[in-house]
Amino acid sequence: MSEEMPISAATAQFIAEAQSRTYDDDIIDRAKRCLVDWTGVAIGAHDQPLADVMPNAADVLGSSGRSPVVMGGLVSPTSAALINGALSHALDFDDTHPDALGHISGPTWAAVLALATDRGASETEALHAFITGFEVAGALFGPGMGPTLQRRGFHPTSVFGRFAAMAASSALLKLNEQQAANAIGLIATMAGGLIASNGTMSKPFHAGIGAMNGILAAQLAASGFEARIGLLDAENGLAATFVQDGETAFPNPPNFTAGEQLRRNAFKPYACCKGTHPTLDAAREIYEKLNNRPIESITLQVNEMHARIANKRQPETPLDAKFSVAYCAAIGLNGYQGMPSDFSNEHIGNDNVRDLESRVTVTPDDDIGKHQVLMTIKLKDGEELIKKVEEARGNPDNPFSWNDLETKFKALAKPVLKDNADGLLATLKSFEKPGQLQQFTNFVCTAPAAQAAE
Repeated sequence: MSEEMPISAATAQFIAEAQSRTYDDDIIDRAKRCLVDWTGVAIGAHDQPLADVMPNAADVLGSSGRSPVVMGGLVSPTSAALINGALSHALDFDDTHPDALGHISGPTWAAVLALATDRGASETEALHAFITGFEVAGALFGPGMGPTLQRRGFHPTSVFGRFAAMAASSALLKLNEQQAANAIGLIATMAGGLIASNGTMSKPFHAGIGAMNGILAAQLAASGFEARIGLLDAENGLAATFVQDGETAFPNPPNFTAGEQLRRNAFKPYACCKGTHPTLDAAREIYEKLNNRPIESITLQVNEMHARIANKRQPETPLDAKFSVAYCAAIGLNGYQGMPSDFSNEHIGNDNVRDLESRVTVTPDDDIGKHQVLMTIKLKDGEELIKKVEEARGNPDNPFSWNDLETKFKALAKPVLKDNADGLLATLKSFEKPGQLQQFTNFVCTAPAAQAAE
């Protein structure tokens, strides 16, 4: 790839070459890990309020088609992508790219599965499309743009999730370079999403609308839609408009690889904002040493960004609680594991949880990394318990194993699918084999699955 090639053109070329690339077994394996996690968290969200609301989108859009809705029926690709993308992020339990500071798999797998089932694409084509979308988002936004957007109040997932879904959809539709360039221009002008939406249904909606818009951009480009190309390079393009002081720009040239961005992915052990995870790690470890001794005070030294986006005090709703390091410290120190059920009205109203949450002081510290926390517990008997988490569990430097992922998947899927959860897991783990895409549809939206969800 020539260093003189504009960023937009290099991205279009990378997308156009998607189905001709080959990937080593480890990259395919990592893509399937993302699929297992994506499916588990989407199924696990079946009882969330969002799951009652989002299917109305298919009615609003006048949708009919062959694309499966998780724990639902068959609709158009755009409707399926919108609904499933939102469901996959409803629990805030989906995997996260720690460099780009957002969720790539959610909108990308939502778009790929919706479009692949509608078009009868092969499982290999679906996997290659997903890897392409993941790589585009990670390579463009991971080196600095994602964190910069977050600091300025934009939800990175909503911005780069669209790019990932667009790139994956363009790969599935086998767009040529000119068509891919138009898809890039179209998705760039649709980018947006506010962190101020955190704690409401709008945050998971960002993942859903990103998946939907990604398909829309690719489909329109395939049909001859002409957009302003070069918006990743232009002086008044995406980077310069979102980051007007020029603090960060897209890498030039972008370092696109055959899936290396998947090696930087992280999986969540807890159903809450990634910025709260070091706190839950520390609290759960200290809980083992408490022996029911009363706590006088709790001090959290956290990364400055976590103090901004994950510091809701006295949360009143389960969605708000997911963005509260103080609440997460309280549930961890009460022995809870950070699972979806721990972010509930019952737990929010628990006297022990409220008492400990009120004793938390949150202090931003420039020396604390984004995967770290320093927790200091002062007990009423005068003893201090101190724990520094150097690398939160699930991150690339403290990774999940396949066993960890399977345990998480079963905890989410078995209460819904019962014995079918094991069959679905086997299907996802061997997804590269022909026929598995249809098997996926059979498991998530045919009669046994629907009945289990009722």
